[in-house]
Amino acid sequence: MKSRFKLTYSFWLKIIVVLLILYFGEVSNIACLFQGEYVPAEKSKLHGSGQIYFVPLQTFPTDVLKRFVSFYRNKYGMSISILPAVSLPSGAFNLERRQFVAEELIQFLQQTARDLMLDADSTIIAVTDRDSTSGSLIGAMHLATDQV
Repeated sequence: MKSRFKLTYSFWLKIIVVLLILYFGEVSNIACLFQGEYVPAEKSKLHGSGQIYFVPLQTFPTDVLKRFVSFYRNKYGMSISILPAVSLPSGAFNLERRQFVAEELIQFLQQTARDLMLDADSTIIAVTDRDSTSGSLIGAMHLATDQV
């Protein structure tokens, strides 16, 4: 007797993939399951110069940055300073997408480095708990949606 619902192998495979995505969140999370163990770089392989600065954007917690500084100082002997939290110009945040605009952030951080008269070989790392996107990507998406 034939079954009313003949389910194929590909159907079950699709069901399993959907369930895995629902469970793990995103396809990239599933791919992480098959990667090898992460091995951090050895101190002897790191070569750089200049001071590193962490700058919290808006309300990012400074205590988290202090733990980062402690970790990198203990593990790699790096000298990292924390700059005061900064308020960003309105153009640095896209309210519609609820994301920072990367180009605006970079320009703002470059100006901050000049204002603070930091050495040219200094590196500023902005830390946030918000998403960011490329302004040119936003423009391209607006163009694409306008043409639809």
